[in-house]
Amino acid sequence: MNELMRIVDIDEEYVYLQALEASNCSSCAIKGSCNLTGDPNRKIKAINSNKLDLNRNEFVYIKKIDSLESKVAFIMYGIPLLTMVIITVLLFSFGLNEIISFILGLTGMLISYYFIHLYDKKVAKTKYVPEIIEKVGIYKTFQI
Repeated sequence: MNELMRIVDIDEEYVYLQALEASNCSSCAIKGSCNLTGDPNRKIKAINSNKLDLNRNEFVYIKKIDSLESKVAFIMYGIPLLTMVIITVLLFSFGLNEIISFILGLTGMLISYYFIHLYDKKVAKTKYVPEIIEKVGIYKTFQI
């Protein structure tokens, strides 16, 4: 999915962008919870891999990974929940007490959150950063 954004800051490694309300935001089911639009102080990091000559207050198109929200939601909520349920059910089926099985299931869930945190720190911070694909010459119809 491509989105139009305005450049608010540039450093050596990233270009920081301000999201503009996309045309398909009004029909999106999670438009109130994505936090991409509406806040003028929110900056989104993007990579200028095409080495385009960019300046502040210019408009660019970025390429976002399709269904990224679903993947992130599953990683953040689905994996820990499945871990807790599987550990609790297995331990209870092996004859452990319900409370001990539940506590060990919660402990397994906390451990899975720790591994997700490590994954997020090392892999996801660079793998899921949007990429600038095109610079827009003049975008006169938009007002900030």
